[in-house]
Amino acid sequence: MGIFAMNLNTESGGYTMNPNCHRTYATFRLIGDSISPDEVTRRLDISPSAGFAKGETRRGLVTMSSITQRTGIWTLSTKLLSNSTSVEDHLRLLIDRLRPVAAEIRSLVQDLNARSDVFCYWASATGHGGPLVPAQILRELGDLGADLGFDFYGPDGCADNNRHE
Repeated sequence: MGIFAMNLNTESGGYTMNPNCHRTYATFRLIGDSISPDEVTRRLDISPSAGFAKGETRRGLVTMSSITQRTGIWTLSTKLLSNSTSVEDHLRLLIDRLRPVAAEIRSLVQDLNARSDVFCYWASATGHGGPLVPAQILRELGDLGADLGFDFYGPDGCADNNRHE
C-alpha cells in the first residue's frame, strides 16, 4: 500500500501559513452504496485514512455511540500529515498523491455508481479572511472528477476543543 508524507518547512520556499486560520485539513472521499473499502484500496494501491462499507457498524467520532454506516465511504485525509494553515498546501498534498491514479478514481466512480469530492475543514483564528483556492488547484481537482466543499467554523473555541473535528 502507498503511504505519503511531507516535510513541513515554513521558511522561505516552504509551505505557507494563513494567519486567519486556526486549523485546516482536506479529505478526499469516494462515497456510494457500492463502495467496498478493500476494493478501492486494492485498485488505488493507497491505504485510506478511513473506510466503511454500507451497513457496517462503527463508533461515532464525537459521541462514540454505535453507528450503522448509511453508505460506503473511502477517505484519504491530510489531518495528521500537516499542520499548515494553508488549505492550498493540504489540497496540493492530496492532488500530488492522487494524480497518478486519477483514471482509476474516475473508473471507480463509474463502476460503483459513486461520487468523489474533497471536503475541507477550516477553523478561523480571527473571524476574518478565509481560504484561497487557486485556479490551478481547481482544475486539478476537476481532473480527478472531485467536487470541492468546505466546513467553516468561527473563532468561538470549537476548533480548540475539537467538538467539530
